[in-house]
Amino acid sequence: MLTPRSPSTLLSDSADVELAQELARLTRLAPRPLLPLTAMPRPAVPTRERMAQLSLIPPLSTNWLSNARANNRFSINAGVGYAAGVRAVELGGLANVVRDSVRGFQAAGLLNVTGLDVRGVQLSGLGNVGGGAVRGLQAAGTFNVVRDDARGVQLAGLLNVVGGAAGTRAAPEQPTRVRRWLGQPRRLATDPAAAAPAAPASSPPGLLLQAAGLANLTGTDVRGLQTAPLLNLAHQVSGAQIGLVNVARHVRGVQFGLVNIADSVRGVAVGLLNIVRRGGYRHGEVWTSESLPLNVVLKLGVRRYYTLLGAAAEPFGSRVQWAAGFGVGTAGRPHGRRTLSLDLLHWTLAGTTDDNANWRQLVQLRPALAWQIEPAGRLQLVAALTLNWAFAYADDGIPDWTFGQNQLLLLDASGPYARHRLWPGAQLGLRF
Repeated sequence: MLTPRSPSTLLSDSADVELAQELARLTRLAPRPLLPLTAMPRPAVPTRERMAQLSLIPPLSTNWLSNARANNRFSINAGVGYAAGVRAVELGGLANVVRDSVRGFQAAGLLNVTGLDVRGVQLSGLGNVGGGAVRGLQAAGTFNVVRDDARGVQLAGLLNVVGGAAGTRAAPEQPTRVRRWLGQPRRLATDPAAAAPAAPASSPPGLLLQAAGLANLTGTDVRGLQTAPLLNLAHQVSGAQIGLVNVARHVRGVQFGLVNIADSVRGVAVGLLNIVRRGGYRHGEVWTSESLPLNVVLKLGVRRYYTLLGAAAEPFGSRVQWAAGFGVGTAGRPHGRRTLSLDLLHWTLAGTTDDNANWRQLVQLRPALAWQIEPAGRLQLVAALTLNWAFAYADDGIPDWTFGQNQLLLLDASGPYARHRLWPGAQLGLRF
């Protein structure tokens, strides 16, 4: 049996129905939320696979106006070539410009410009510029510039520059500068990573040999060899850096140059000045000895291998004998407050007016024991035994040289133009 409904109830139900209909109409009219532009996939740019291209200058080529969309297996360019990609061989009289990537061999009389990766061989008389990564051989008469990583061999008459992939990973929405120059802000649809608007690093860890006539500037890691006469710069080196100045954050191997700078070194730094910011060996020493009464040296490097720069003088008596020294050394791990070290120093002695020698040298082998004066302090007392070998040369006969003649000589020999002396000695000083 149905229960009769009052007029007020019927009016209430009618109002609810009208309210629901109005909400549905407003919902249909409301604009749908837009997705962020960065999240919207971009359509791939269509390309065409071509067997060969003959070109004078763009667009005078067998591909005519479609050369910017063509992937050529073979391309011969009398002047300047322009294509989307290269899949085998491209030869250019002046320059080759590729918007996407190169797989194979590319050579130009002056310049190769690639928007993305290179896998193979790239040769040019002037320079190679890449907006992606390089795997293979890259050689140029003047410079090689790579935006991302490089693996393989890089040879340049002046300069190799590798930017590293850190910038791409930090801002993947930004196209590479090379691709902006080429008017192509994103990848073409020729690689599996075509959805990426920039050129990510596609080079896995591998060997890299860099050699340049002036400098190597690398923002990524070097596994192998980096050598240049003036400057080598890298993020992390696993291998060797050889040059006048070598700079790296982390070194696992050898730095060999006049000045070596690193945050940390797991290996050795061989040079006149070695600066290791973390975990380095940096000490100064002053001592007195029977040979030269006043000695000052600076030790720089790592504990297992460091270099010494020194100055010495004999300020007492009727003459002043001074010397400049260089050496190498190694230190053991501290045992309590004791530390052992072994140094080899070579001193060049200044001349005096009472001898006829033209060249005066002193070589010292110096095992030393250091005692830390305070348990938590830096100042150490150093005692050392030395083996001294002094020799001098003269152009006009046996040198009339008195240095070391009053010591406990193990050897005192002379020849037609030379004099040699060997004696033991002792030193006492401070390390700080």
